[in-house]
This record gives sequence, structure tokens and C-alpha cells, in this order.
Amino acid sequence: MATLARAVDEALAEVTRQAGASLEIVAAASIDLKADEVGLLELARARGWPLCFHPAARLAVVPVPH
Repeated sequence: MATLARAVDEALAEVTRQAGASLEIVAAASIDLKADEVGLLELARARGWPLCFHPAARLAVVPVPH
């Protein structure tokens, strides 16, 4: 796994740990502005995750707990 992908992987593990959750990711999604982000693409490929991107307008209407 390349350095950028490793950094994204470590960040996911840390966020998951802080949330007290289990790291059982089966797919990944992000804003379409990240569609060419090397670390995210490499990590998804290395983990075998399907990866999809959504426009900001679509994400803005998704309720998120704060």
C-alpha cells in the first residue's frame, strides 16, 4: 500500500477507534471533488472496496449527527 493510501487507512482506523466502532468497511464514498485523490483511490483498490463519488448538492441534504 502506497504512503498516501496508508495515511488514509490510518486516519480511518483512528476515527473508528475514537467512535468506538468496528472497522468493517465494505465500500467507500466521498464528494466528487475527491475523485482524483490518489490516496483514496489506492486505498479503495488495495482493500477491494467499491468507490463512488457524489456531488456536494447531494451530500448537503444527507442528515448527519453532530
